[in-house]
Amino acid sequence: MAQPAQVDPNIQAILGQHQQQLQIIQNQQQQDAQRAAQQADERRFCRWLVDQEKKVDVCDGKSLKDVRIWLRQINCAVDRIPGGANADEYLFKLMCATSTDDLLEEIEGHVRANAPNQVAHGQIRAHVNLAFLGPDEANLLKEVVENLKQGHREDIASYNRRFSKAADYAYPQPRNPQTDEELTDVYMSSLKDGKVKDSVFEHDPALVTLQGAMQVALGEFARQSRRKRVQRKHTTHEPMEVDEIASSATSTPTVRDTLAAMASSLRTLQKEVRTMKEGKPSPIPSYQNRQNHGKTNGNQRKPNGHRRAFEGRCWYCHQAGHPQAVCFQRQRDGAPMKAPPQSTQSPN
Repeated sequence: MAQPAQVDPNIQAILGQHQQQLQIIQNQQQQDAQRAAQQADERRFCRWLVDQEKKVDVCDGKSLKDVRIWLRQINCAVDRIPGGANADEYLFKLMCATSTDDLLEEIEGHVRANAPNQVAHGQIRAHVNLAFLGPDEANLLKEVVENLKQGHREDIASYNRRFSKAADYAYPQPRNPQTDEELTDVYMSSLKDGKVKDSVFEHDPALVTLQGAMQVALGEFARQSRRKRVQRKHTTHEPMEVDEIASSATSTPTVRDTLAAMASSLRTLQKEVRTMKEGKPSPIPSYQNRQNHGKTNGNQRKPNGHRRAFEGRCWYCHQAGHPQAVCFQRQRDGAPMKAPPQSTQSPN
């Protein structure tokens, strides 16, 4: 039986060195990939932080109004956190970047008192709410949520947004399952009576989260709206109902007839206004116009639009046909008007 060939020890040593070098290169590549991913996350976080700092006002905790506004702006920033990011880390950095003095000290002290990695951003916001606004503020926000009611003409989508916003103010995220179930009961009872509310209560055993109840209500509202549109589009009348509609249409004036009558009245009024502006006599003269009809004086115009001719002589140039007030010779000479002659008694 042939014996296996023995490998030269030098070759084995060289192969071992190559394997070690290959392992070192692979480890270096993994470290480089991790470092690049970490740098990309840091750049993304820096861009997000700079963008959010423009939307959140800096607060020092000395004004209760400013603290309320700051908490609302922080709540809005929760929805703008990138997917896959650590929400607690992002929100903590944003809170520290937009707070100063008493507010910053309170946030850092609360984090130091607890494990830094176990403090959620919702707990920090709840602590700030209690520390600066007091328990009355939190109770007031909870009462606002409990007193919410859907408006008579308010659709489900807008009411969901309004309820979610109020719930986030009163019960910051993350919420425990018991709080979420209580909010679900409040939301279901605040819906207006109708098929949407009945459908939500039919799913009651399966609804243990607020988002689930809102999705069921929104889906039922969409189905009801679609059913109404289809029914309006394909609704047909019975023959007897059509005859009744036709008879009622002939007996009562339609909208088109009413508009035609209004347009006719408007044209009549416009015609009378034009007649008054042109100075023409009214087709139906008033009592005073009927008394003075046919009478004219010296200042009135004739029907052809010209004044009555002047029948005297000019006291300046002694020519007939014009008074001295419009005498061209007197105007050319620049002379004043003359007094009437003593022998002439008629007025000029």
